[in-house]
Amino acid sequence: MQNRDIPENKIQFDNSDKINSNYIIDKISLSKPGAIVVIDYLQLLDQRRETPGLDEQIFQLKSFAIETGLFLVFLSQIDRSYELSNQSVPDMRC
Repeated sequence: MQNRDIPENKIQFDNSDKINSNYIIDKISLSKPGAIVVIDYLQLLDQRRETPGLDEQIFQLKSFAIETGLFLVFLSQIDRSYELSNQSVPDMRC
């Protein structure tokens, strides 16, 4: 289903299994300054042995974002152990 309020090519989705910082940079390299890029499931960047460590990839993406004026938002799964506690939301103790 396509939302008619959003112009074509304003929102793009990529669910490649080969995701890493170089792949992301290649895909967003033509984005205009001020564009927002959301990277979900951050753990996948560090899943394959042939890619650099997560910290190195995040540094590369941060440098690219600063250089190009893009905004990068990273999402990551949280520890679900808080669901068994009496807390209403997770915190750093989980």
